Amino acid sequence: MDLQNQDELKNYLGSLRGKDYSQVDGTVQDIPAELDNVVTVGSVDDNDLVSSFSNQGNGDIDIYATGGGSQALSKVGYDKWVADKLYEKEWILVPTLEGKYTYAYGTSISTPKVSAALGLIIEKYNLKDQPDEAIRILYDNCFLSNNGNNGQIRLLNITNFVQ
Repeated sequence: MDLQNQDELKNYLGSLRGKDYSQVDGTVQDIPAELDNVVTVGSVDDNDLVSSFSNQGNGDIDIYATGGGSQALSKVGYDKWVADKLYEKEWILVPTLEGKYTYAYGTSISTPKVSAALGLIIEKYNLKDQPDEAIRILYDNCFLSNNGNNGQIRLLNITNFVQ
């Protein structure tokens, strides 16, 4: 969803509650993303394009990390996507609670990667009490990529922090 589009946000919230919020005064905020000192995370697919399920907007997402996608699914259809095992390319292999593995996708996969990178930065540079400095280092070490809409996004680059 484009977090800058108030009409889209109001329509979405209204659809969840079966109400019409289109004429309601005020603004919809994406919480906790719009709070100070919160790192907002979006998802990119295996081509570093913003995932179809990921929120987006002009500067509303601070950093993106791989979370999977579904471009091939929408192009070839479900039956071919499963038969050709295209999910193995588009989704992420993750552990299950039963100690096995499965394929999944989502910002819930992207966010822990960014959290882990911040943890590594804090540990490596002894920044336990300096979260702003840790975040600055994280952003300074990102890759910049085209978001597909003539803008740029930051992509997680964890390589520098695991050496």
